[in-house]
Amino acid sequence: MYRQLTLVVFFITLLIGCKQEQELKSEIEQAGYVIISGNITLPKDKKGKLYFSSKNSDQSLFIPLEKTGKFSDSLNLKSTEIWKVSLTIEGIKDKTRGYYQEQNLYLTPKKNIHFLIDEQGKYSYSGDNASINNFLHYKKEKNLNAFGDIDWELWNDGIFDLEKNDFIALIDKTSTAIERKLGSLVNVPEKILAEQKRAIHYNKLDLKISYAINKLLDKKGKLKEIVPPEVKYFNKQFKEVSLDNQEDFQNLPDYNRLVRNIIRVQTFIMEIEQLISHQSAYMKGIGQIKNDYIKDVLSFEFTKSRLLASQNKKELYTYYLKYATNSEQKQQIETLYNKVKNIEIGKPSPKFVNYENHAGGTTSLDDFKGKYVYIDIWATWCTPCIRQFPYIEELEEKYHNKNIEFVSISVDKVQQYDDWRKMVTEKELKGTQLLADNSFKSSFISKYYIKGIPRFIFLDPEGNIINADTPQPSNIEFIEELFSKNGL
Repeated sequence: MYRQLTLVVFFITLLIGCKQEQELKSEIEQAGYVIISGNITLPKDKKGKLYFSSKNSDQSLFIPLEKTGKFSDSLNLKSTEIWKVSLTIEGIKDKTRGYYQEQNLYLTPKKNIHFLIDEQGKYSYSGDNASINNFLHYKKEKNLNAFGDIDWELWNDGIFDLEKNDFIALIDKTSTAIERKLGSLVNVPEKILAEQKRAIHYNKLDLKISYAINKLLDKKGKLKEIVPPEVKYFNKQFKEVSLDNQEDFQNLPDYNRLVRNIIRVQTFIMEIEQLISHQSAYMKGIGQIKNDYIKDVLSFEFTKSRLLASQNKKELYTYYLKYATNSEQKQQIETLYNKVKNIEIGKPSPKFVNYENHAGGTTSLDDFKGKYVYIDIWATWCTPCIRQFPYIEELEEKYHNKNIEFVSISVDKVQQYDDWRKMVTEKELKGTQLLADNSFKSSFISKYYIKGIPRFIFLDPEGNIINADTPQPSNIEFIEELFSKNGL
């Protein structure tokens, strides 16, 4: 991005005394460019990638890092914005390390920034906006330290097992320390200080929401049957929060996250108390938002992500149209709905015909008439697909004497044919192993609107759809419950 500009910045750094480069640098600054430079301590012989993305636009910056870890590049900005920066390093998969923690930072036109990342993945900033950006890093670290080593994805034991009053005391203590740190900053514009003061308040509320969400779910991530009293206590506070501050929704990640999580908590509560579906509860929750922009963003994101797997696509699409105001996004959802509306529960499945069978000959979907069919869409190059193999084998062994066929369809291309043959043989994959006739462009694959793999599909003995986007077999309890509901 801006390769010529990058070269200019490079020569400015080397020849700072040269009048010509000084004039060029002045032109860059007058245009609103931010020069971003830094030095990152990378593990020995490793390369990395640094990615900057705007919170308010599609603008982004990608910087490949060589082994030295030094870099310099630029962005052209019109106003002060909070950007997100993340760093990944080749060969390092431990995402608990600081390297992988996304950081927020303020970028301002004509204000340059330099930062360091040490071997522990800790960020420190110098140059313009250094004070506020170091504060943002402090705030994130303070929150992480308060919560300790928690597996957020699995909601493991930890801070959320504290009693309500003990939890509140810890959150208040953490927030007070962050407020004190903010108050000590100098040379920070009043507008930014006011924003961050609100952000601390939003973050404090959001941590309480995290506590409430944890209390609504059991240790396996399933929704409880009764709303716990602690959740009712916090929900009263959540109801007093305005969900209509468009400026903060666009500019402050803390408020954006808070709004989303309030809707999430209220969705769970409606599911429990009103016995309605998740999508109905969520869309009802969005309905309380008065600001059209926020309502539009949330309804668009939810509909786009859920429409394919929805068991009632028409209901979800109807809800979306009720809230939608953005004509471009409306067109996207309409196009998607028209593609996926025919792969809804109870409707006949699209068919595949004469797919090559690894065991010999060809196989069609109609060959399985009279049996339930569990279909795995995969490819030899897909690591997440391969990770599911042991779980699929476990299901095959458990249900081998039941009226169900396990079918795996590879979307490998023609040039990967030998790879497919070899992997099925070497890994001794069981079930019916097929190869799609034209990779992702195959009619069966296209009609199911498969854009990413692995993908799992479950059909009844008549060839009708039970679930067009079944959770992965690693979610063994869900799959067993699904099979049990269908008499398996």
